[in-house]
Amino acid sequence: NGSTGSDAPGELLGTPAYLSPEQLSGGTKPIDRRADVYAVGVSLFEALAFRKPFEAPTRQALFRAILSERPPDLRRLNPNVGKDLAIVVAVAIEKDANRRYQTALDFAEDLRRVAAYEPIRARPPGVATRVVAWARRKAVAAALLAAVVLALVGGLA
Repeated sequence: NGSTGSDAPGELLGTPAYLSPEQLSGGTKPIDRRADVYAVGVSLFEALAFRKPFEAPTRQALFRAILSERPPDLRRLNPNVGKDLAIVVAVAIEKDANRRYQTALDFAEDLRRVAAYEPIRARPPGVATRVVAWARRKAVAAALLAAVVLALVGGLA
């Protein structure tokens, strides 16, 4: 996990691959215990997939990936990972801290449920959430697509 250091204002401390999106947002988002949930989620992803969810040749490229790319599907990287465990890990490394586990205890409880073959509380993001996330990442493409759809609907009307 990383934090803003007191030695140099604005300097990030910590291992870059484990920094949460809010830690990389330049102080525009609050950093709380959910950043630690993210870091543990990245560690679990790495243990299960044998690679980190975001990898890049430079620190800046890594930060861009953490901020804007979706992590790869854990089950594609390791088919032995069950669906519920993949969902739990995905929620732990969710970019939106409000959609992430709110505490490490919540995260641990769902992991316990996976181990006990009980229903998990976490749910994967729905279609609407994924579309909004895509539109935020690809604003120009989303605007063009919306313009085309509106033109088609207008033309049909």
